[in-house]
Amino acid sequence: MWMQTWWLVKKEMINKAGSIFLTALFVMLVGVITATMLGQFIEGQRSNQFLLDLIFIGITPSFAALVMSGPYLTFQTIKTDPFTKVMGFYRSLAIPFRVLVLSRTVFMLFTLVAMSAVYYLTIFLRLQVSFIALFEVSNYLMFALFWFGYALALGGINSFIEYGTSGKMLYIFSFVMTISVVAFVLLFSLTFHVGFVELSIRLLEQYQWYAVCLSLVLGCLGFTLWYKLLYIRLGTRDYV
Repeated sequence: MWMQTWWLVKKEMINKAGSIFLTALFVMLVGVITATMLGQFIEGQRSNQFLLDLIFIGITPSFAALVMSGPYLTFQTIKTDPFTKVMGFYRSLAIPFRVLVLSRTVFMLFTLVAMSAVYYLTIFLRLQVSFIALFEVSNYLMFALFWFGYALALGGINSFIEYGTSGKMLYIFSFVMTISVVAFVLLFSLTFHVGFVELSIRLLEQYQWYAVCLSLVLGCLGFTLWYKLLYIRLGTRDYV
């Protein structure tokens, strides 16, 4: 089963090499922007705190998707529904159903790990001089792993929306989530007078690797949950 899964994943990596590259460039750009704001945050400026929270809460889970691929860049996706067609084609082949679902999940995990690595490495390289003067490298590693756990917990929703729903729902979900994240971050900030990034730094200062381990455990649980939900959904979906 794992050999078949890996074969499908490798095939998709080759077919989507261009999208992977473009998405990595986009993630690097986001990393540069984040590093600039995070550097100001470290120096005591809080004017960009809201935007930082939006990036970490709203954008980092999307690193599990190739956001610079065709389906995300054109409204034709609403009509053509490419993800459904791909899954319908795979279902017509002599490939075990569990392998299909597992391949979607493994590819999502590969994308999330790769793009997260690009993102946090970009931030570190941009912050290197000022960051090392104030923090140890191990503290930044804890910070990156803590937020990776968060992205891992929610990243599976991308595969579920892509292959478990329709092209129309992909755009509706993106719009609704954008509005919801902005409202949630704003409400949290106004209510508690603290941002999520600042709160995460406080937690890491107090609990260090315990907080990181908890985040990663919750991330693995979320990852497993989305796999099971996708398995159930694809098993009952009509691709005609």
